[in-house]
Amino acid sequence: MERSRFPVPKKEIRILGLSIAKTKFGLLVTGVVFRGNLWLDGVVCGLIKTHTQDRINRISSIIKESKQFSQLHAVILTNTESISDRELDQLAEAAKIPVMALTNKRPVKKLRHKVRSFDLQVNGTRMSVLAASIEKEEAKEILGIGSKPGGKTPEATRIADLVMKEMNFTSFRL
Repeated sequence: MERSRFPVPKKEIRILGLSIAKTKFGLLVTGVVFRGNLWLDGVVCGLIKTHTQDRINRISSIIKESKQFSQLHAVILTNTESISDRELDQLAEAAKIPVMALTNKRPVKKLRHKVRSFDLQVNGTRMSVLAASIEKEEAKEILGIGSKPGGKTPEATRIADLVMKEMNFTSFRL
């Protein structure tokens, strides 16, 4: 049996929750690093011009600039309308870390790239996930560690969405 590339040894693994939103200035990327579902470890943020060809490389560099990058086990995205399944795979390759995207859609059987679609039951909640560079069981375990019991999303993504919402309504309103 092949050993997992990303073992999950403890309940306080670091997970980066990313929220991406379109603004009139470009794509606003906000990330929150959480240790399991208990501790907020850091925040990353960046603004990318939407017409930039290398936006995946820019998002990857935002991830890599995090102080906790070397300890991250996975990146989980929300607000996935701004990123395609092809870009999800490119992001996983560029950042060299598993990437998952939470989606409201049911699993899709045929995706164009190495991205897989899973319908998972995590802590009593159904989650539809697009995943790159990670297997179904690892994804389920990481989502379980990152989510509070009965929570609908991992804490890292929940807080990233809250920070994004606050940034959109205060900093970027003209």
